[in-house]
Amino acid sequence: MTESRYCQFVRRFFALLCAALPLQAGAADWAWLDDVQVHGFLSQGFIRTDHNNFFGDSESGSFDFTEIGVNASVRPLPSLLLTGQILSRNAGEMYDFTPQVDYALANWAFVNREDYTFSLSLGRQKNPIGLFNETRDVASTRPGIFVPQAVYFDKVRNLVLASDGVGLNGDWFTDAGVLQANMMFGTMQVDTNVEYAYLGGDFPGTMKADGPSLLGRVGFEDAAGEWQLAVSGVYSEMQYDAAPVSPLQDGSTDFYYWVLSAQYAHDNWSVTGEYAWEPITWSGYGAALPDRKLTGVGWYLQGDYDLRHDLSVMLRYESALADKDDPKGLRASAASGGFLPPFAMYTHTWATGLRWDVNPKLMLRFEYQRSTGTHVLSGRENPIPAGLEKEWQLFSVLASYRF
Repeated sequence: MTESRYCQFVRRFFALLCAALPLQAGAADWAWLDDVQVHGFLSQGFIRTDHNNFFGDSESGSFDFTEIGVNASVRPLPSLLLTGQILSRNAGEMYDFTPQVDYALANWAFVNREDYTFSLSLGRQKNPIGLFNETRDVASTRPGIFVPQAVYFDKVRNLVLASDGVGLNGDWFTDAGVLQANMMFGTMQVDTNVEYAYLGGDFPGTMKADGPSLLGRVGFEDAAGEWQLAVSGVYSEMQYDAAPVSPLQDGSTDFYYWVLSAQYAHDNWSVTGEYAWEPITWSGYGAALPDRKLTGVGWYLQGDYDLRHDLSVMLRYESALADKDDPKGLRASAASGGFLPPFAMYTHTWATGLRWDVNPKLMLRFEYQRSTGTHVLSGRENPIPAGLEKEWQLFSVLASYRF
């Protein structure tokens, strides 16, 4: 379903839903329209790298990192939530500021009891992956200026971000804490960035989701609010339909994506860690991209400390391997005839940063990263592997305003 067709579907669905509401709430009772909540955010970043490109021409200093979002929500019935967000995002060569439907859904809480609740959601909704995927567009909720790239790859952000479909959500409240479960059945978003990441370039033809994907997460938060634990899983299939001039044949790429998450927060400090495991299969593309299977892995560990109520620091180490059985990238480099340098198959990064909440609406962030390897970088922004540098540093500043 294309973006325009999806938007038409959402508009028609909400129109029909609102038209039916008077039958339940009374034709004259439209007071709920006065309760529409509208919020938004504007974030602007600056990025400077000594080598390689990250969100624009960062070797020269890049301001090509901007996020503008406006969201609205309303409850026409106590059990029904309508909500959506429009997002314009500029991120170097990957995203060009075109407004998109970030999410737009109806959530119906069909069971709402003291010790458990169940709800059904329909529309474009955030994928329940890890601790940060559903809120990664709001700068104040990210664990740094950028989400940890070893787990939440920005180079395939749209694929990971949201799906069009139906979701079932449950919460169980106990003396020990809250157990949450989410299950989704929906079509993930495949764009040109996904082609670069999974095929190695933008080849003539079309890559698209091959039917709906299955996504789920089970999580637990203890009663004291100190521990958060979760396991997330995705299964998705993508189909490539080759154009006559493409060096590739019609093929498919299938992957699982598992994420284990844990966070402990106490007083003015916290520790967060996540581990991702992604078995991937390529088949049918022909000699230019032989059939193969590999498993990518990524993980990070981050500590945060509040110096005072409005000032905090963080330290993070993250590591990502394109193939866990080829940790130094030697096998992949040899298979490419040396076209890919070995360090293109991994990234190991140290990051440290400072967050200052100037006031409840304005936040400033400063971050420094030192990386070995280029696996997390986009091939769309760095199209010549021979031009990449193994060792590279990144400095970034971000200002974010919420309203």
